[in-house]
Amino acid sequence: MAEFLASSVYIVVAIEHEGDTAFDDLFTESHKNHIERIHDVVFVYQQLTEHSAIGKYIDKEHVPHIGHSFGGFTSFILAGGLSHLISEKLNKTVQSTLQNQLKCIVMLAPALSETLNNQQAKLSMPALLITAEQDELLGASPNQYLNHFNFIESIT
Repeated sequence: MAEFLASSVYIVVAIEHEGDTAFDDLFTESHKNHIERIHDVVFVYQQLTEHSAIGKYIDKEHVPHIGHSFGGFTSFILAGGLSHLISEKLNKTVQSTLQNQLKCIVMLAPALSETLNNQQAKLSMPALLITAEQDELLGASPNQYLNHFNFIESIT
């Protein structure tokens, strides 16, 4: 997907999250992982948009965030879902950095099922959810995902 988007004149960035990769899973099972991922996205966005050579090519008013698995979860938090999981200070940082730029999220088989646990969330932007008919790794079917999304308030 990254190659296709890049070939269509989009700027694509794939972030390696320290402590949450195939070879470095120090934070994978910790709450710190949620927070560090958000910090990573905000930091990379700021660095790219402020970069003298790259920043001028970024359409800062139309930025999507696409994430797979835990990256889908990260997208969900960036869009305002479950903002109570992160500190008020980090919420303000996300809002001040991405509020007017981030326009939509795409969640590819997001790791949400255990996290949502029937909690209500309100997304601040349009979201696209793509899942498989049966996700053996996450143990979730499309109906299980949709049940969680019944708890999400729609944008009005």
